[in-house]
Amino acid sequence: MLSWIELSEKETEKYYEEAKQCVIAMQAASVTMIQRRFRIGYRSAKMIIDRLEKNGVISPYNGKDPRKVLIKE
Repeated sequence: MLSWIELSEKETEKYYEEAKQCVIAMQAASVTMIQRRFRIGYRSAKMIIDRLEKNGVISPYNGKDPRKVLIKE
């Protein structure tokens, strides 16, 4: 059984760069992917996804369509 943890905003900072590199390498991004990869809770993963969007790494949420990764390796 997986143990999900929720991180503070400050703790989420530790995962941001690694998550960014992961998203760019995989050319895919989702809250679920970040949750599973880093074993963190939804809220923490969502904060990372929101920051990736704000920083122009991924496209904005567009309903059912997956987010596009805007940066290539």
